[in-house]
Amino acid sequence: MRAEPLPWRPGANTKTPDDAIAYIEAALEEVGPEGIKAALRAISDSEGMSALARKTGLNRQGLYRALSEEGDPKLSTLNAILDALGLRLSVTRKSVA
Repeated sequence: MRAEPLPWRPGANTKTPDDAIAYIEAALEEVGPEGIKAALRAISDSEGMSALARKTGLNRQGLYRALSEEGDPKLSTLNAILDALGLRLSVTRKSVA
């Protein structure tokens, strides 16, 4: 009997904060600011949304809603998610081409 392949989960390889940083930076570079939400959703799914909800103090449904395609998460929500993942928001100078 042949085993069925597991579905691909984009955030599944984000085991450390450095992995998450690389994933989020790649999403920003390829997609732009909207990529942050998709990357955080993939990482959150990989972590387990219920576990992340406990770490952030936010409810699971609110996290799903904030990170959905239609979602528009508040800065406090993004900060809570990043903090739970061992990350923080920072600003750097934009490179001029």
